[in-house]
Amino acid sequence: MREVRGWAESFVALASATFSLWRRLGPRILPIFAVTLVAQRAFQLLSIWACTWVPVAEYDDQLNRTETNHWNQWVAVGLLALSFLALLLGLVVILRIIGAELDGQRAAPVGERASFSRTLSITLLSFLGIYSVFDYISDTTSALVLDSAVLTGDMSFDFNYAALSPEDWNETLTVIAIIVGAFILRRILDLIGRKLARGWLGVAATALEAFYLLVFFVAGYKVVNQIAIWIDQREGVYSFRRWFVEVTYPLRWFGLNLPEALQAAWDWFWETGWPIGVRSFLLPMLWFALASLVLGSAIRSFGEILEGGSRLTIASARRREALVQLQDAVFGDLDEKYLPAWQAIKLTWKAGAGMLGSLVISFNLIELGAEWLAYAVAWLIGPTTLEIMLLYSYISQFFIQLLEWPLMLCMMGACYALSFNGGHFAMRAPARAVAGP
Repeated sequence: MREVRGWAESFVALASATFSLWRRLGPRILPIFAVTLVAQRAFQLLSIWACTWVPVAEYDDQLNRTETNHWNQWVAVGLLALSFLALLLGLVVILRIIGAELDGQRAAPVGERASFSRTLSITLLSFLGIYSVFDYISDTTSALVLDSAVLTGDMSFDFNYAALSPEDWNETLTVIAIIVGAFILRRILDLIGRKLARGWLGVAATALEAFYLLVFFVAGYKVVNQIAIWIDQREGVYSFRRWFVEVTYPLRWFGLNLPEALQAAWDWFWETGWPIGVRSFLLPMLWFALASLVLGSAIRSFGEILEGGSRLTIASARRREALVQLQDAVFGDLDEKYLPAWQAIKLTWKAGAGMLGSLVISFNLIELGAEWLAYAVAWLIGPTTLEIMLLYSYISQFFIQLLEWPLMLCMMGACYALSFNGGHFAMRAPARAVAGP
């Protein structure tokens, strides 16, 4: 009963803090997120236009279809990446507003928070990773396929991001070359921007980064699937399966068909366990980790961790400068991308079981409420044409997201404020809340 009472008190404290933040900051963050949604949609429409500018397939007089791969496909992918970057930019702006509000309520001094450009850079990998793993990117591209069919009147559904779907090894090598080239160009722009102190170069570098990370996550996932299919079709795999069936055959005398049991467990995990169980718990935790990257401070570099909290010190100033430059060149992306995300994930576990349980429940309740609201709007509209249905869907989704996302971000900020003190590890959970291990 003590644990249940602690979780209940944590849930009430989180709900109260969330609505308190929402009441104070709502008039400021709602217009910002409205502009964010409009900008994201504008980039999506530009992506559709770029993708359909040159058809991805050509037909002869006998209606034989020939695939084409034009440069406009890569322009469309770049504009799609900018649509995700626009959404992330709006989320970061709102989280920084929430962070400033929370900083003003703290009596203790607050550590210096990272600059806006660095915050955007360190959250980009985590943001696109979440969108890729949980199929937000594929859902977006599928919706854009339908949008293209309605806007152009072409119901052949030839519209697609062909550049993200390499069909053979030549196309795969092209994708890899583009990713590597974009990465090198981004590093060059980043270095030049730091030396010349030109903000627009940093923005260009971040846009390039969004482009190649999107290509990496989407095309890389499909390449891995192709490799898995190729391995699955090898003769050695068939031989191993036959051998495994023969070895486990005696277990059938006891009523256990081990190959079928393993296959059923695998199917259950991907059809039920992942979308319902794992996703419901993991998704809010990852969003909280991403929010912590914006709300927190004092994220150490890889070199500082190796040296016990400080940069390498050498008697010779020239050698020290050379070593720091080498360290930044070697560990630069590690410092800016992977290490902050890893530290943020570790940080979330220190919030305590009561607060994390409340976060998971609240997150899923908000998501469920948004889905029910969307279903209610669809029910009120009733049966209609595809064009009208999509129009009402866009309008309703705009207002639903305008309520859902800012409320979710206020909840993340409230959870962070209740769990930590100034981005460090001092706990400030409500009384009787169950602390984590």
